[in-house]
Amino acid sequence: MKKIETAYGYDIFELTKEECKERWYEFPCFAVFCEGETYETVGLDESTFGTLEEAKDWCKEYDRTYY
Repeated sequence: MKKIETAYGYDIFELTKEECKERWYEFPCFAVFCEGETYETVGLDESTFGTLEEAKDWCKEYDRTYY
């Protein structure tokens, strides 16, 4: 998993082909976590997206920068 960028208080990661295969996700797959969190602490089930744009849109909709 490679960190792509930070947006609206979230870190966006891209899963590798191998990680997608292991977890039964379609490739490409992007995961979003609160800044500083990882899939080890919160899981992936509710934070995955098929495109980077979808991930960014979700981050914008649930903006955490006001915290």
